[in-house]
Parts: sequence; C-alpha cells; structure tokens
Amino acid sequence: MSLQLILGGSGTGKSTRLYQMIVERSVQFPDEKTLLIVPEQKTMQAQKNIVMHHPRHGVMNVDVLSFERLAYRIFEELGLNQKEILEDTGKSMIIRRILTEHEEELSAFRGNIRKKGFVDEVKSMLSELLQYGVTPDILRKRSMEMGTESVLYAKLQDITVIYEAFLDRIHEKYMTTEEVPDRLCDVIEQSDMIRRVHVFLDDFTGFTPIQYRLMTRILQLAPRVVMTLNVDVAENPYQTVSMEHLFYLPKDTIFQLERICHEHQVSREADIHLEGNENGRFAGHPELAAMEKNLFRKRAAARAEKPEDLMAFRLTSPNDEMGFVAMKIHEYAARKHYRYRDMAVVASDMNLYRSSADYWFDKYQIPCFFDGRRNISGNMLVEWLRSLCSVFLQKYSYASMLRYLRSGLTGISEEETDCLEDYVLALGIRGHSKWTKVWTAKMQGMSDEELDRINGIRERLILPLEALYEVSRNKESRTVDFMRRLYLYMQQLGIRGQLEAWTAFFEKNGDLSRAKEYEQIYDVMIELLERMHLILGQEPLSIQVFSDVLDAGVNDVRIGIIPPGVDQVTFGDIRRTRLENIKVLFFVGMNDGLVPLMENGGGLLTEIERDRLALHHIHLAPTAKENTCTEQYYLYMNMTKPSEKLILTCSEQDAAGKEKRPSSIFDRIKAVFPKLVLERVHQTDTEKGDLIHSYQYMIRGLREISENGQIPEDWLDVYDWFMSRSEYAEKTRQLVEAAFYRHWDEQLSQAAVKAVYGGQLTGGVTMLEKYAACAYAHFLSYGLHLKERKIYQVQAPDIGMIFHQAIERFSLRIGRSGYQWRTIPDEIRDHLVEECVSSVVLEYNHSVMQDSMRANYLTEKIMRMTKRTIWALQQQLKKGDFEPVGYEVRFTTELENQQMHLSYGDRGVMSLNGKIDRMDLCEEDDKVYLKIIDYKSGRTKFDLASVFHGLQLQLMVYMNAAREEQQQKKKQCIVIPAGILYYHIDDPFVTSDNFRDFAGNQPVGSDDQDGDYSDASGAEEDALSILEQLAVDGLVLDDGDAVRHMDHHPEEPPKVLPVKIKKDGTLSALSSAAAPENFEVLSWHVKRTTKRLGEKIFSGDISVHPYRYGTQKACDYCSFKSVCGFDPAFDGFDWKRLKKMNKDEIWEAIRKEAGE
Repeated sequence: MSLQLILGGSGTGKSTRLYQMIVERSVQFPDEKTLLIVPEQKTMQAQKNIVMHHPRHGVMNVDVLSFERLAYRIFEELGLNQKEILEDTGKSMIIRRILTEHEEELSAFRGNIRKKGFVDEVKSMLSELLQYGVTPDILRKRSMEMGTESVLYAKLQDITVIYEAFLDRIHEKYMTTEEVPDRLCDVIEQSDMIRRVHVFLDDFTGFTPIQYRLMTRILQLAPRVVMTLNVDVAENPYQTVSMEHLFYLPKDTIFQLERICHEHQVSREADIHLEGNENGRFAGHPELAAMEKNLFRKRAAARAEKPEDLMAFRLTSPNDEMGFVAMKIHEYAARKHYRYRDMAVVASDMNLYRSSADYWFDKYQIPCFFDGRRNISGNMLVEWLRSLCSVFLQKYSYASMLRYLRSGLTGISEEETDCLEDYVLALGIRGHSKWTKVWTAKMQGMSDEELDRINGIRERLILPLEALYEVSRNKESRTVDFMRRLYLYMQQLGIRGQLEAWTAFFEKNGDLSRAKEYEQIYDVMIELLERMHLILGQEPLSIQVFSDVLDAGVNDVRIGIIPPGVDQVTFGDIRRTRLENIKVLFFVGMNDGLVPLMENGGGLLTEIERDRLALHHIHLAPTAKENTCTEQYYLYMNMTKPSEKLILTCSEQDAAGKEKRPSSIFDRIKAVFPKLVLERVHQTDTEKGDLIHSYQYMIRGLREISENGQIPEDWLDVYDWFMSRSEYAEKTRQLVEAAFYRHWDEQLSQAAVKAVYGGQLTGGVTMLEKYAACAYAHFLSYGLHLKERKIYQVQAPDIGMIFHQAIERFSLRIGRSGYQWRTIPDEIRDHLVEECVSSVVLEYNHSVMQDSMRANYLTEKIMRMTKRTIWALQQQLKKGDFEPVGYEVRFTTELENQQMHLSYGDRGVMSLNGKIDRMDLCEEDDKVYLKIIDYKSGRTKFDLASVFHGLQLQLMVYMNAAREEQQQKKKQCIVIPAGILYYHIDDPFVTSDNFRDFAGNQPVGSDDQDGDYSDASGAEEDALSILEQLAVDGLVLDDGDAVRHMDHHPEEPPKVLPVKIKKDGTLSALSSAAAPENFEVLSWHVKRTTKRLGEKIFSGDISVHPYRYGTQKACDYCSFKSVCGFDPAFDGFDWKRLKKMNKDEIWEAIRKEAGE
C-alpha cells in the first residue's frame, strides 16, 4: 500500500508521465490489470490517450473507469443484488410526487411547490445532505436549536419532512448516485480486484467527503496508487493555504491524502515534481509559459514585450464575439494549417453563446461538438407526450388539440392539420363530445367531399386516441393501466419509425448532433416511462400527477452526445470540459459577472443560514464565496490549456443592449503583460476579414449607398469580386435590386382580367368603395378572393349582423301582427323584439352566441340595445309622415336596374347587388318623397367629401336604384329624394337625476303622446336627450315640405334630423342638406363615379396607392398589409392623398365636373 503524487503546473507533462507509467506497466506485466480512474466526462479521451501512448496502439489489461463505473464493476464482481440507481430524473419525479402528497405539512415552502425550478432546488438540497452525511434526525435536532419562531426553523422542518419522505420512498428499491460511493466503501474490502491492481488517478482537482472515504479504502487495499495534481511545485505543494490562494484546491487535496496515509499507515513514495514548462506544452511559446508561471500569483514577473501568442479583443455583443471567433477559426484552418480539432472555444456560460455559435459555425461550415448534455425539453417526442397530457387535462380544448396536432407525431400531415385547424376555428369545435361526433356543419363554400375528407382526418386522429381516453377517465384505472395503453398507442402510431425517419433527415442535412439526439430519444423516454411506472404504477390514475411527474423527469433528462466526428472544434464550459492537445483556445465572454462567474446565491437556504448551520456543525456544499475563490483555479487550468495561442474576447453590451464591462481578469493578465491591448474590433474590420464577413460588408455598403449615396472605402472591389464569381453573382444581383428597390405599379392584361373576373364582376357597393380606397386591396379581396381565417367567436361584424337581422325580423313581424309602427303598444313591441333577437341569436353562426359567458353578456346587451333602437325608430316615425314600405330591399341583376347593372362592352359586366335596410315613402299629391335609411352599428359618419371621393357611395347608389324603381311603379308621380340617412345603433348615456330604465321596459313617447313632447319633464327629458343622441345622420333635401314631412316640428326637441332651423323657418348653413339641384348633381356624380371605377377595374389597374384623407388611411383596418408590402419609405410607393374640402368647394367641384 503506497501513494505517489505527480505534481506540476499546467503544461509540465503530468498526464503524459502518468500514461507512460501505465503503458510501461501494461507491457511489463501483461497478465496483470491496471486501473485508471478519471472524471466521468474524460473516460473516452483517457482511453484514446492510452491507446496512442501504447507501442502496439492497443491494450487489453488497462481499464479506464470513473468512480461510479468502478462501483458497478465491483458490485458485479461481488454478485451483489444491488438496488436500482436513482439518477437525477428519478429523483425529480419522486420529489414532485412527495411535494404533492405532503403539501399540507409544509409551512415555509408550501406556496412554492409548483413554481418552476423548485423541484431542482429541493433535489440539490437533498443531494447535499446525502453527500455530506446529514440525516433527518440531525436536521431535526439542529432545527430545535434555531428557535421555533425563526424562518430557518420552518425551513429545516419542511426539509426534514421532504427528506424523510424521500428516504422512505426509495429505501427498498433505489439507491441514489450520491450513495453509490458510500455503498462501495462498505463492500470494497470484499473485492479481490482492487487488491491486485495498481490504481492511477488523473485530472482530479479534489474530492467530496464520501470520495475521500472511498480513497481511504483504495489506499488501504490497492498495492499502489499514483495520482496527478495540477499545482506549481515552486509554490510548496505541501504547505496549507487559505482558500483565496490559486492552488488552494490541490494543496488541500494533498493535505487530506497525507492525513489519510498517516492515519492508516499507508506508505508514501517519493513524489514526482515536474518543472520547466518551456520544454513541455509551451515549447517554442515562451509567452504562454510565462503566463502559466505568473498568472494569479502575488509576485507576477512582468514581460516587457507585447505578446503575440496572447490576444484580447472587444466586440459589440456576444453575437459579434461568436462571429469574430468563427471567422478566426475559419482563417486558421484555411491559412495557418490548423485542424479543427486543434482549436477549442470555452465560456463561463455556454447557454449565452450557444445559439450564436450554432448560427456562425453553420455559416462558416465549421464542424463543432458542444461538450454538454443536451436538454430534451424541446424534442418532438417530449412535446408529443406533454401535449397528449394537456388534451386529457383540458378535455379536448381547442388549444390542447392543436398543440397535440402540431407535435408532429400524430400521423396527421401538416397540410391535413391546417385543414382541421381551419374547420375547428370556424365551427368552434371544443370538447370531447364535439371531437368524437361526426361533423355535419359546413364552412362557407365547403363541398360535401371536403366535409367527408375533414371527417376522415378527424377519425384517423380520434379513434386511436379514444382507447387511451377511456382509460384516463375510468375512476378505477391505475397509472400502470394508462401506461400500458400509452405504450400500445405509441406502437399504433409507429412513433419509433417516425423518429428514425427524422434521424435520417437530420443526418442527410448534416445536423449530426441532432441526429444523435433523435437516435437515442425513444429509448430514453421509454426508460423514463418505466421509472414513472415504478414510482406511480399501482397508484390510482391522476393525469395531473402523471403530467407533473413527467415534466419533472423530462426537465432533468440530459442526453450525452458522443462527438460525431474526429476533426471538429470543441465548445465547452470552464468547469466541466476537459480539453486535450489544444493548440488554439478561444475564451469568450470575458466580462464582469461571467468571469469570474457571479453566482445568484439561490437555493432553499441563504448564505447566512448556511453559516448558521456551520456554527451548529452542519457543513454543506461550498458557499458562493468559496466557489468564487476557487473559480480562479478553473480559469488558470483553462487559460493554460492551449500550446500555441490564447485568444480572449469580451463584449461591450449584452443581447438587450445593456452595457457590460471587461472582466477584472484582464487586469491580472496585464500584470504579466503590461503591453497587452484590449483591441476594439469594429464591424468593418470583421467584415473585411474573410469571405463570409466580406459579404456582410458588401451588404452593409449597399445599405449605406441606398441611404446616403456614399460608397464605403474598398466597397467596389468587394462588390466586383462577388459579381465575378458565378456562385455569388445571382444572389448579389438580387441584393442590389433589394437595396435600390423601387415599386412599379403593374397592370393586369385583358387576358388576366378575364381569367380573374370571368367577364362578370358581381358584388355590393362596398366592392367599389374598396376599390376607391385601394385598387390592390380590391384585387386581393374580389379578384383573388383572399379572406381572413374564420374564427368561431363573436366579433364586431357579428354584432352588427345580429342587429340587422333582428330589426328586419321585427319589421316583418309587425306587419303580420296587425299593428303599424305608430300604433303598436309598448308591451307587444318589446315582446316582439325579444322573440326576434332570441331567434336570431339561436340561429346565428352555429349558435356562437350561446357558447360562452361573454356571448351571453353580449346577447343581453343586444337585447337591450335593440329595444332602444326600435323605440327610437318608432319615435322618429311618429314625428313625421313617412311610412316604411320596404325592409332589407334587395337589388339584384334580375331587376335589370340600370343603376345596379353596368355593361363595359366586350370587357365584361358589373352587377351590383345590395340591400336597403329600410325604405320610407311619403306621398303628397303628385309627389312621392323617398327616404333611404341604413342601420350602422359601427362609427361610420356621413361625410360629403367621402361621397365625392368614392369612399361612401352606398347610400346614394341605393337612392338612385330605389328612385328608378319607384319611378317605374308610380309613373304619374315625381319621385323626390328626401334623404339618405344613417341610423347608428347605440346605447347612449345621459347625465340625469331621474333614474329610469330606457331599455324599452317603460319607454317615453308612448301612444298617447303621439310624438308631442312639449309637456315633457323629469324622466321624460332624459328620454328626449337620448332620442336626440340617436338622431339620424346623413344628407336631407333642402326643401321645407320634405323636411316637415320627416319631422313636423324640426325646430323643437327632440331633434331627430341632421338639420338646424333658422327663425324664418329655413335651414341653417350648419344643416347637412342639399338643394334639389345639388341632390341631382350628386346623383349624377355618383353614377359617373360608379361607372368610372368599374372601367378601371376592367382595365386591370391594381396599383398600390391606398388613400390618405387627413388622419384616415386605407391601411388602418386593412387585412392585406402583410401582402401588398406598401411602405412609403420606398420609391414608387405613395399615398393617394385626398384633398380636404368644405361643403361649398365640394358642390362647386361636382357642378364643374357635371358642366364638363
């Protein structure tokens, strides 16, 4: 029994000497075994090193193991019926289960058990307790010493509850990884193997308390133990120091090993001291040798010259850092004859740089191995399982079903999923019952064949799922029943085969690490499910518990990826990664807070609480302060790994643009190299550096030229070079076109017009208004028939449609009831309104108005507003002589109405159709006054300028059509347009001291008033105020008889017309009125505008020139903004700016136009 140490600083050849000793023994004693113990992550590299050093490049009598693998080897040798090893994944699942079961027993942590990351914190705490030999009894005893009122007492009590439950749950079946060394210590004396082998240890920085106990047993049993430690022999390796010292870790390890040897009579062989790194790793590179000798030392020897093998660069952001590093790696591989495997990248926080590294290494086609276990949370199979649980938990909700469909493993193609999603959104398919029934409702324009196809897709999805669902809802089911059915379901879907196909896809596309992940994921998840079966199997099924435990397990699973290639760059972190034979090292992220890494100090216990426990003889893992002190040792080990070049980079700001400072480590380095300069790398510097970045430089130059016309220095040379290369010329040309893009309006050919419209353009007047607003939006909507996806929910247009249908039904019902608008009693009127609204709501859009609490609220609101609307319309009619003669009056091509049926020769025919919400007539002698009313639930206001510009044609087109039709019916009379009006369906508020319900329950203006409000007072005044707010808006004829036929007393409240009466009885200039001759000329103008817009449509004009009228823009509510690409910043794009005009200017312009 003996111990020998090989001591020396980085690069002195410790590992080389150790491997030589192993190989020599292997050759000298071929029948004897030799054991090399290394950290888990270095086992494969150590095996390669042994083979490389062996003269025959092959070895049979050397085993390379980690402590954990050594334990399994001895357990196997002794034939122990060992318990199953509970790794992190199993721990997390058990802890999640325990937290759910014991929630009521917890006090300090009860509110945190479902927070993200809490399971990890508990798992970390339990691992510490197991590693440092702290039992529940010790915790309970020490907690009583803290005082029952303290927070620490409550925490320790909660931890004890969880700890005891955890140990009770695992003691019969499992053993944690922390307990493996302890278990090995108990049985290792029974092993013959350990007594016959010489043991060598390499690349350790120290040991945990349990590992020291195991080392004690090995030193007592093995014939010889040889170990390397990275410590500068000039620093007196045997002298104990404080933790702030650079070599505190290896010195403390030497101290502990010598103590063990002394206590257990283990002899000490003379240690091997290696010095003089100039002849080792750093031969020919004295600057790196000097850094190894002086870095982090109190008395650093400064070098006078500027270093060439050590460089430091400062860039703008972490992404720029990785771009610069990738450029340098590419340059070194192409021009300086380095292999990719000669170079490595390390960071204190790999996650900060991972996505940027993926991007830039792919750009430069640099093969890279990321040394870390891959988290599988985003894997397709994991998402499939999680989404499956959400389907059952959310009972086939829309979101859960679409999440499940989008998981990619359901056997439903992406195109089929899109079809299902469109149908489900439009028809409001939610819940298990709707998914399992045959779908019979059709979307607008859907054929029977399309509906059958949708049902076929639904059945392929739902039928295999039903068996699993039935198990999930059976109250007698156990978790094991659900898991058996789940496995059968996975086989039915061919999950393994689908994952193999994805593996082949990733391999074909060169994504080897992703291919390795998908190659392993099925077996990994099956193993995870088997562990869940052992934990939850015989318990009653709870999908929520199953889902929670699954999430806890998945969050802990990490897939180790073996380097898929030989020649590749290694990217790792400074603590875990073990680098070998690296010539060039790039150290990224040399910023304060990252190097040295500032730990959050998180965990179940604070630093102060840990200090208090230490005073009570409970010592746990190193504190944040201790970790910070030892961080410099890991920095030293990494920064002395390269044999030829060390390149350090830092960024000036983080990804969010927040300023960052260079690490204080630069000051320590400058103590050795005072002339080291932290060079600022500008974007242009990197862009001129190589092919990839030169292309970036050319692109940025194009932007500068297009913006300010200035050509950057050397830009033309770069541009000419790329244009002269066939592989870049086309892409470069496209970039130039994009940089100097100018929009050119295109016009459809007559053949295209025929193909799009088929010679027959049919639509409402809003079709023309859309064209007047933007020709391109009209083309997309009425030419290509693009539509927004239908969604099964109540939106503003739906409310308007319901109002229209309810008022229409009331209007028709009132005629059949034997009453008229003027004579119907209040109670009957309100009853009819309720019936009409209820029937419309019940039938509208597959009962969407009955599908949610919000819809129910909207139904009540619509009922109230419709009562008020009918009441207001009734009061308005009572004030005048007009009578409704038509509701929802339709104009179609069959009527051959000249205003609605326009021919454009051989180019085509435009047929306008539409509905007049209400048409009123008043006959006087040989005159027939005609009034058109359109109900509006939105904010549309009548604007004469909008009519002039073609944006509000509807009322006037309807007036022209209705006037033509009435003139044909009443040929002996003169049909006179009295008004084109909007009635705004609203629910106005008034300020009043008289609370009254004006929803129609007790309306003012009942039959006995007959429209006379002269004696109104109190609450009736409030009703008058409401009625005035509900006055119609539009344009009336400036004719005293016409106005008084609409309102007998327009000068008296309530004023229900958009007019003001002067003292002489004539209309004020503030009235929205038109003289008879102006009404005629406006009618002519609208006819001409309608004809002209149709001509432009059939001419193929689809220019992208949306209107702008003051602050109003055609793009404000346009659905096609993402399609047209309209942007006034680009040449060729511009608004169609409509001139603001007052009323007199508009009439003058129309008359002038008519005169021409």
